[in-house]
Amino acid sequence: MRCLEPSGARERTRIAGSAPMTMPACIGPVSLSVAEAALGALAQPVIGVERIPLAAAKGRILAEPLLSPLDLPRFDLAAMDGFALAGDAPGGMIVENAMPIRTGAPLPSGADRVVMLEEVERQADRIRCRRLPKRWENVRRAGSELRQGDTVLSAGARVTPATALAAAMVGVDTLSLRRRVRVGFFCTGNEIAPPGTPLAPGQVWNANRPFLASILARTEVDLQDAGDLPDDPGSITAALADLAGCDLIVTTGGSSVGEADHMAAAFRRAGGQFAVRGVALKPGKPVMIGRIGAALWLGLPGTPVAAFTCWHLFGEPLLRGLASLPMVERRTETAAFTAFPRCGRSEVVLVRLERGVAQALPLLPTATAIADGLAILPDTGSELHPGDAITVLPV
Repeated sequence: MRCLEPSGARERTRIAGSAPMTMPACIGPVSLSVAEAALGALAQPVIGVERIPLAAAKGRILAEPLLSPLDLPRFDLAAMDGFALAGDAPGGMIVENAMPIRTGAPLPSGADRVVMLEEVERQADRIRCRRLPKRWENVRRAGSELRQGDTVLSAGARVTPATALAAAMVGVDTLSLRRRVRVGFFCTGNEIAPPGTPLAPGQVWNANRPFLASILARTEVDLQDAGDLPDDPGSITAALADLAGCDLIVTTGGSSVGEADHMAAAFRRAGGQFAVRGVALKPGKPVMIGRIGAALWLGLPGTPVAAFTCWHLFGEPLLRGLASLPMVERRTETAAFTAFPRCGRSEVVLVRLERGVAQALPLLPTATAIADGLAILPDTGSELHPGDAITVLPV
């Protein structure tokens, strides 16, 4: 990964190998592209497989292919209600000793076709066929759908009601699933209070907690909530150390450079190593990324809109990389607004998409509720005008 040297004069590249990564503290904010490159090096898939009952597997990810243990169908069976016949009837359209059969029933020995119920007239102990079926017509042959060893479900597939049906059809009642990603999180700030409680002077309601709790409530996540902490260095250090056995730690607040911003120092005291400390980005400059113990760490800004945008830019790729899930694909859309991004700093604009045209929204917490994506404006300083192509990350 790349970070600014202390002089700030130039960037150098560090490549992550198989050995544990030594991550230097980055002096000054790095570019968005450098920060995003760091994510790819850090977010390696978690290791571990669990055998889970099929009934409890919904939403989980298959760790290995599910192979059919048998041929399917296991025997020749009728594809519809009617009469099972053997060969060409010697009496032409008049058939004696035809065997009534229901859909899904095994064909009697010697039978090789089924005439539909709608195609016959019953006459005492025989039937008259309006049309004699061809050999194996209206029959599902043994092994015609699956052969033993065929792939029923591929590794990486998410278990849905439809995939559960396919597994059950071949008699499988447990699945090999990827281990869930262990995620710990907490929010910091003397000024935050739970929504719905009275506010003391200078306090605000903590919007980040319900946002993170909701977005992390996934079947592939084993969530550990460490609560809300005051701006106390000791408490923050202890919380980070306690969560160091997770795969990912997410925190909000305390990431700027004010007197009450203790997150960076607490992270160091807990044994953490920085990969990124600050990104040349608006909003979201104070975001931090690193590793502490076995866990990756994402330090989100405390401002709700900045936390929202930085989660989608950095948190979502980290979590998806750990869970071996496909990344959210960015799209090219047409801008319907004017912007003047500063050279050397990327900017993010909340947008609402209407027929492929991106309408800019104000950077307000209420705008996140109606935003379809984040327009990512590069750090070239080039002015943006209506009709220009832009990159949008769906949210």
